[in-house]
Amino acid sequence: MAGAVAARPGGAVLVVNPTASKADPALRAAAVRTLARRAPLEVHATKGPGDARALAARAVAAGAALVVVLGGDGTVSEVAQAVSGTGVPLVPLPAGSTNVFARALGWPAAPHAAVGRLGPALDRCARRELVVGRLIAGPHDRPFVVNAGMGLDAEVVHAVESRPALKRLLRQAAFAGATAGAARRLAREAAHIRVSADGGPERDVVSLVAACGTPYSYVGPLALDLLPGAAFDGRLRWGGLPRGRLGDLAAVLAAALRGGGGGPPGLVGGWARRSLLARADRPVAIQADGEPLGWHADLRLEPGPRVVVLLPPDASGSPTETSKS
Repeated sequence: MAGAVAARPGGAVLVVNPTASKADPALRAAAVRTLARRAPLEVHATKGPGDARALAARAVAAGAALVVVLGGDGTVSEVAQAVSGTGVPLVPLPAGSTNVFARALGWPAAPHAAVGRLGPALDRCARRELVVGRLIAGPHDRPFVVNAGMGLDAEVVHAVESRPALKRLLRQAAFAGATAGAARRLAREAAHIRVSADGGPERDVVSLVAACGTPYSYVGPLALDLLPGAAFDGRLRWGGLPRGRLGDLAAVLAAALRGGGGGPPGLVGGWARRSLLARADRPVAIQADGEPLGWHADLRLEPGPRVVVLLPPDASGSPTETSKS
């Protein structure tokens, strides 16, 4: 495997988010041992927002051949921004509260189990090239690797991320409580959002979600298959909630947890191959990969850059999987 990781002189880089909800010292030590046995290794810990992106960008510029992330979806998303378009493989090891991206690629949900598969993954070195998404809103122009939203789910992200200690304590219960609160506000005073995919007719919704891969999220061990079919293939799957009624939202979430079919009934939506444009009648909360991005009235989503990932050893094959190094 040494040849696979050391294809560039810099070897491997491990970016750790020490505040991630499951990033305990034993997990970090196990990842370091596995990587250090196979290639020259540098370990960097983040100290705040934006650090993961900066650390990964410097590592890639210095010739790193592999970037491994120990953190949640937000940390992975930052690193993906740095490695996108470079061909340097990314390994997302789950250490956050949900870890949608890592689990969507086949990495185990349990962090120590995922680290246990790291060595065989490095030896096998099966890579897959993904097309992720791109978000443009206000001052933000950035890739996203999981999902983006405008309205309800973004309000939930803003509420949870503003209370990091409570998020670490309650984990998914914090999201459940925030969702209930945001849903009540949506029922009382929903914004009106007009959405157009690829220049087509506008649709009126009160909340918008989009994803470049599936599932949209997880509730414990259950996949929340809100936008089925998204496959990192250069298309965005999107859905909008036409009304802010609590019963409609509950039905959509229940159907998404059951999975299957073309998507939960009650959502309007489809595919965007070039762009998805949304305009609200007032500023609305926006999020990407679980990161709150403020309140904006205009949003553009589109297929974004390419990111190469290293697959776990027992991941199923894919037509986009590249040959082993």
